[in-house]
Amino acid sequence: MAELYIMPDSDALDQAMQMDREYFEQHPDKSDYYRLAVPGEDFGYFPPKTLVHVVNFREGTRQRSFYLPPQEIWADLEHESNKNEKTS
Repeated sequence: MAELYIMPDSDALDQAMQMDREYFEQHPDKSDYYRLAVPGEDFGYFPPKTLVHVVNFREGTRQRSFYLPPQEIWADLEHESNKNEKTS
């Protein structure tokens, strides 16, 4: 049986790792955070609007988990964002 492994986009992965590194350098009291996935860092498997939960175990050792939240969440967030833009 042959195994297929798809490599992530190296530029996207480098960008994501840099973002995570900077976040934890700026927030040393935090051990985890959520962000939007950088297109390509997820091996091209997940659609847009994928969330990434990044856990910092120690300097240079992190785990990234990908989540695709329900569409309703995005509709609510976009509605709130549009409402805030109109009042700004």
